[in-house]
Amino acid sequence: IMIQNNAAHNVRIGDSTVSSTKGILLAAGSPGGSVNAGPFSVYACYLSDWYLYGTAADVVDVLYIA
Repeated sequence: IMIQNNAAHNVRIGDSTVSSTKGILLAAGSPGGSVNAGPFSVYACYLSDWYLYGTAADVVDVLYIA
């Protein structure tokens, strides 16, 4: 899974406890910050395990290969 911020604001990603101060920071910009989480050889990565904290209507790209 790869997640990239293409928004005008910073966003954070993480588990269900993600907030404005907790989680992986993806900075705004062009291109924005990104995180590559995988591949996992022991643990299956489900999209439902990831949460995002950001501003409404901002765009975040998600690349997921099953």
